[in-house]
Amino acid sequence: MSKQDSHFIRVFSLVIGTLATIAIVFFIIARYIGAHTQEREVLSENEYIHKLQGNVAPSKAKAVAGRSTAGPAGAPATGASSGGLSIPTTGKH
Repeated sequence: MSKQDSHFIRVFSLVIGTLATIAIVFFIIARYIGAHTQEREVLSENEYIHKLQGNVAPSKAKAVAGRSTAGPAGAPATGASSGGLSIPTTGKH
């Protein structure tokens, strides 16, 4: 093996080793950051889901108002217009 070949192999191995080490360090940093931020995100996600369910619940009650008497106080009677867009009952306009 010539001197140039052995030099190339050493430099090539050094570059590949350095890139692999950097990739492992990035992976460890990403796992560390992800572990700490995920805990906060899961807690805030539960709060978000509860708020979302609270916002969606009245519209669910309006959608089934004709079938049940459960609904928010002061909700418009079945068939009454609430000032929003009317929902078509047939496919014809």
